[in-house]
Amino acid sequence: QEYTFDLNDANVYTGDDAAIRALEITDNHNGTFTTTLPRTKVEVTFRLLTGQDEKQMMTQLETARRKKRPEQTVTLQLQRMIVGVAGTNEPQAIKYLIENIPSSDSRHLRNAYKIAAPNIDLTQHFECQECDHNQDMEVPLTADFFWPDR
Repeated sequence: QEYTFDLNDANVYTGDDAAIRALEITDNHNGTFTTTLPRTKVEVTFRLLTGQDEKQMMTQLETARRKKRPEQTVTLQLQRMIVGVAGTNEPQAIKYLIENIPSSDSRHLRNAYKIAAPNIDLTQHFECQECDHNQDMEVPLTADFFWPDR
């Protein structure tokens, strides 16, 4: 059946102030954020990933799969998002941190990323008129969404 979603009902997430304070995340107002890792006490500056970053990561993961190499999803994510370590943006310092980061610090950094990243939830309630089935569902952003009358 056809169903109309109201995009004005979207839940826009722009950051949870309490979580930002708890993880001591600083917005540097230049597209980067800074947090101090809890175990090593190293200050890390990170940026949000772009679509291009995610596409390159997927290509690298697919190449690793084809060559039967271990997938390093977290390592690839850290390589793309970390732009500074302890006040320097030297590639050697960033590489050293990524290769030696304790799992608790890695988890902290990934949680900080999740909290800093804006998001939009397009989930809305759907009721089938024929069978009375109810469920929450995501707005289907397919080509039909953008060109419904083609």
